Parts: sequence; structure tokens; C-alpha cells
Amino acid sequence: MRKNKLFILGMLALSLMIGLILAGCDDGGAPDTWSDVTSLEQLHGTWKGSYSEAMPIGEMIGSDFNDEMATVFGDMKASVSGEATITIDATA
Repeated sequence: MRKNKLFILGMLALSLMIGLILAGCDDGGAPDTWSDVTSLEQLHGTWKGSYSEAMPIGEMIGSDFNDEMATVFGDMKASVSGEATITIDATA
């Protein structure tokens, strides 16, 4: 009976994980539309953006990365993220 309960709990947990993964998938909504900027007035206001990327440490260091460093760092990954706020005053 105990194994049966563990099996049912395991299946419920697996179902929950799969559901959460599928809920995070892209829904294929409308793609972004880009157009030419013909006037600075179109950009007037405050713009916010963010950036995030993860990469192997060897890729981040670049051409200076050698075998000795590979031994020390192993398969370490580096994460880079940033946020920006830009204010454009078109009337200035």
C-alpha cells in the first residue's frame, strides 16, 4: 500500500512539473512590429529595458582562456544581467 501512495504522489508531482513547463511556453502570439522613426517625438518619454545571458566561463573570458584555467573553472557558467532606463525629452 505504501508503494502505491508513493507512486501516486510521484505521478502528481510529475504532472504538476509538466503543467508548469507547458504553461511557460510561448503561445505564438503576434510578432513585434518595427517601423522607421521619422520624428524624435515618437521616442519622447521614458524607456525601460533589461538583458540577461548565461554562458560558459571560457566563452566569457575569450581567447585568453587556456587549459590551466579550464582545470580551475571546470564547466562553470557566468551570468550577466542588466537593467536600463532611458529618458528622451523630445522638446529639448
